[in-house]
Amino acid sequence: MGYFSDFSAIQVGASTCKGQDFTLMRVGTTVTLQLCRATSSAGIGQDARAQNEINATVMQFPGITRVIVLTSAGHCLFDQSGMDLCLAP
Repeated sequence: MGYFSDFSAIQVGASTCKGQDFTLMRVGTTVTLQLCRATSSAGIGQDARAQNEINATVMQFPGITRVIVLTSAGHCLFDQSGMDLCLAP
């Protein structure tokens, strides 16, 4: 039996980053993860599970206190407000 990841399940289409699924950038205690593929979600439950997977994985490293996840277009992932609230200080 294999493992299932909601994070990998939401990514669709071809990568825009030379085959990578995402890029990471760390500035101080904040890590920004930008997806390189389009996303498609089954709904808020899958969104929450994917966000938790990302946060748990990145926050396990010492000194990381914040994770920002961006779509391939540079907008906050799962932010339906259109205001990119994850980018607010």
